Amino acid sequence: MKDSTRYNYEKRIARDIRKIWALYDRRSQTGRLRYLLLQWGKKIAKYEQKLLAIKYCEGENQSTHPDTLAALETRSKLVAETIQNTTRKRLENDKDLTRSDIETPGRAEMIAITETTFFIWLAVSEIKKRCSNTLMVWVTSDDERVCPVCGPLHLKPNVGKAWRGLTPPAHPGCRCNVKLMRK
Repeated sequence: MKDSTRYNYEKRIARDIRKIWALYDRRSQTGRLRYLLLQWGKKIAKYEQKLLAIKYCEGENQSTHPDTLAALETRSKLVAETIQNTTRKRLENDKDLTRSDIETPGRAEMIAITETTFFIWLAVSEIKKRCSNTLMVWVTSDDERVCPVCGPLHLKPNVGKAWRGLTPPAHPGCRCNVKLMRK
């Protein structure tokens, strides 16, 4: 996925999260966040898988795999519940905080970046399963903000223990990608 496309997805997801936080009461937010993440996940995974299937699988079926859809369902539910539980716990632990102190544009952007990274990882890993002639390579943003966890993994293929059991996103706000290369 091109960086500009990814950036546009991240900005739109963050905007949608902020809208949900602003417009809906707490009880309905979890369901709406889950639905939002699921819909964006399907869109990003479908886009990424179609591009990769054309490039690496020589005409293989380009539809989104059922395993990918099931993983998106599970992830969107988990993330939506985690977002709401984290917010609730912070409000309970610090009585001086308000929802607007926690539900900030920066937090929405971090969630959007992390989840976009996951959606791309999911799509790439599914194509890797279907196209045996490929290797996955970890790609960081290669700038001054790359963390010490991801920096050493830049351009390393997932062979043996090179990735030390990690997959993108390695942490909240992870901006890494996984690229496919022919063996």
